[in-house]
Amino acid sequence: MIQNRDTAKLVSETIHRFRDEMRELHASVKASCTPEHFASYNRAVSRILHHLDADILQRLYAAHPDIRPKDWPILRRGADTVTMTALFVIAMIVVALWIASVAMKKFYEARFVPRANPQGH
Repeated sequence: MIQNRDTAKLVSETIHRFRDEMRELHASVKASCTPEHFASYNRAVSRILHHLDADILQRLYAAHPDIRPKDWPILRRGADTVTMTALFVIAMIVVALWIASVAMKKFYEARFVPRANPQGH
């Protein structure tokens, strides 16, 4: 990442000005678009801001903690990211197993559980 502190500070300030300008545009864009177009615009802007935050600012602040604004959250990467990914994978496995158990129960009931004869025979 950027080793020069002054350059890193300039990049940080520029990104924060861009974020502020995008926030100021939010209401104007929303008022001038259909809800569908605004939703598409909003998703695109959110992706851009996320990448600026995660890929640039967090790395700048890790290398130069003294330029991080006081109100800027400290996000940890590495072990925390691995932990969250592992928890997500475990949750998906649990959901998949639950879905499989429901499907197996329905299959079993359809094939092996005797049904009452509606005609009384």
